[in-house]
Amino acid sequence: MMNSTLLSRLNFDDALLQEDIDKILHFGDVKEEYSEYRFGTWKNYVLWNGTGKQKDTLFVGVAGGTLKTELGRQLEYINSVIEENFHTEKLKMVRANLLQDAILVPHRDYVEFKSDAERLARLHIPIRTDLNSMHSEGGHVFHMRQGEVWFLDVFNIHSACNLSSQPRISLVLDFCLDGAPLESLFKSALADAAKQEPMLIEREPADENFLRAIASLKYLINEANYRDIVMLLSRVHFYKDVNQSLIFDWLIEMCKAQGNQSLVEKSVNFKTYMVKDRVLEQRFDL
Repeated sequence: MMNSTLLSRLNFDDALLQEDIDKILHFGDVKEEYSEYRFGTWKNYVLWNGTGKQKDTLFVGVAGGTLKTELGRQLEYINSVIEENFHTEKLKMVRANLLQDAILVPHRDYVEFKSDAERLARLHIPIRTDLNSMHSEGGHVFHMRQGEVWFLDVFNIHSACNLSSQPRISLVLDFCLDGAPLESLFKSALADAAKQEPMLIEREPADENFLRAIASLKYLINEANYRDIVMLLSRVHFYKDVNQSLIFDWLIEMCKAQGNQSLVEKSVNFKTYMVKDRVLEQRFDL
């Protein structure tokens, strides 16, 4: 069962939205806090945070806030959409997330915040996308269409990809929900999203021959190509009907079969870091 949910849909003024998208695309390089999570281009442009400083790109959970950054202050139309539709006093961070010719390693978010994780909720709103862009949770893969407002249960293992050179951009809004229903984040009653079913992606079954091919990577994996194999395995569930969490067990088992204890330990630690436990500002070197 997928916990992530299509909640509503926003109707954008395409011309005004494009003006703000152009400002995002031309803003320049951004500091990236989460390079170990991705292959390809993945940028998080911070629009609102707890300090108003553009350089403060790390999500700090319930300690965040609603001060607009240098870039955030320039996006008048996007700010108006957020302020007209959501209770901003509950917001802790707003980012414009750009994914381009890239894939994210399956992972869980909020694990750094321990008990505070239950207080947080994340909404995703695609503002520029196409069918090459997909998200996943557990054994499900789906496409979020422009303007859809999704609750993403990022405490579950999830991933995303954009298999195109055209940038996909989503607004990412993190709230401190504190046990209130998701509907309480909206200033007006939710649109009837049930009239439009989520776009789930059908994938080919993973037969025994395919799974044997994956297992045969044990003959190839070593320190030099470890990162490349992580990238390959992270992509599998977007085109084969397998649960994305298998990537970590596959890695561990092929390293055991190789007899490389150093890589076994690295793979076990990688799984712990990505889906079980880590602390704020901790990093992992692939």
